[in-house]
Amino acid sequence: MKAEAVELRALLARLVWAHHFAIFAFIAVAWALPWTWSLWTALFLYPLVQLGWWLFGNRCVLTVLEEKLRRPAPRTDVEELHFVQALGTRLLGREVSRSFADVLSYGAVWGGFAIVGVRLYFRSLEP
Repeated sequence: MKAEAVELRALLARLVWAHHFAIFAFIAVAWALPWTWSLWTALFLYPLVQLGWWLFGNRCVLTVLEEKLRRPAPRTDVEELHFVQALGTRLLGREVSRSFADVLSYGAVWGGFAIVGVRLYFRSLEP
């Protein structure tokens, strides 16, 4: 029974990671999407993500949840990194520094927020 619980927690952790990746992907491209609903969603999502980082010590709530789910299972060095740092490390094949990952994360959130705000403003001016 204990092994089944560990397997279930590992599955849930992978699902949280997949959800986290989907949100990350949306944040990365939301400012460029053509649909008004995606711009409004992004306009509310960007500050919500920032609020979560402030509340959880510059870490995403999904990272915290994933770590809690993975606790009983052995972890690799990459899994111990923060989400953007771990993703960058996997993609580049070399370790990405935490400070670079943080700058990239904050830049994506606030840059995306600014672009979305400007795009929505100009859409409101259209007849």
